[in-house]
Amino acid sequence: MASYRSIVPKICCNGLLFCFCWKVSPRDECDLVVCNPATEKWVVLPDSVDGSIALKYHFVFDPAISPHFQVFEITDADENYGSIGDVNIYSSETGAWSCRGNGWGDELQLVDRGGVFLNGMLHLLTYDLKILAVDTKGKTWRTIPLLEPMTVSCFCRGPLAFIGQSQRRLYYINMRVGETSKLSVWILDDYDSGEWIFKYNISTAQIFGEKNLMFERDYALIAIHPESNLIFFVCRCKDMLISYDMDRGKVCVSNLKEHLCDRPFLPYLPYVPFLKDSLAAQGWKHICSVEANKLLP
Repeated sequence: MASYRSIVPKICCNGLLFCFCWKVSPRDECDLVVCNPATEKWVVLPDSVDGSIALKYHFVFDPAISPHFQVFEITDADENYGSIGDVNIYSSETGAWSCRGNGWGDELQLVDRGGVFLNGMLHLLTYDLKILAVDTKGKTWRTIPLLEPMTVSCFCRGPLAFIGQSQRRLYYINMRVGETSKLSVWILDDYDSGEWIFKYNISTAQIFGEKNLMFERDYALIAIHPESNLIFFVCRCKDMLISYDMDRGKVCVSNLKEHLCDRPFLPYLPYVPFLKDSLAAQGWKHICSVEANKLLP
């Protein structure tokens, strides 16, 4: 990967990284690359469907389901409005992109936050206060409605909420109405029927030591532990990574080297090495060990 002038990891899913890799080129060309830092292997994706304008990319991989990964390219239906157009899906099984249309409907806008891969489907949060889902084949499309107490939003940032998965269930964490120092935690208890249950109230004043901090302005929720009720925050002005145990109310703090106050939140990516070298994809290349270390969080 030494031929690239800049490598930006965007998404990590079960040990694989999806990256934007900018070439040394006056035209500012960028490759889409999937790599495995643990095995030091990488593969460049082919160009997407001709004429499509990418609004957002999402990447999914679950070796418990399949040895293949998929990349979703959400296209822009309207450059001025930013609504969802067609969805193009790349599969490492076929080594090609396919256009799957849009099974959700018109005039929907995605929130610029990560997706969640659960039950074989990619889940995305929208400005319309809905969760959208689509399977890896682009055949099953679903819209999951939210309860009214879950629909807190800000005009400039959209829903003040985070979606994640833990213990094979979908979590939704949002700021409470009129209470900037409180977060509510909801779990999709019955996936088929779309039944949400309220689980916890969290005091951000207890976690950060001060009141009136704003979600996505002063701090960001970046991950949920996949096997326990542990959530992770970054606090902008204190340069801290914080874990919070929702069952025991325990807070653990780690200091960060990066100074966050004067710039947007970095894409902190939870990473667990995937050590198997049996990925079913063509064209995998070898990364030198120095480059692999640069890709790790």
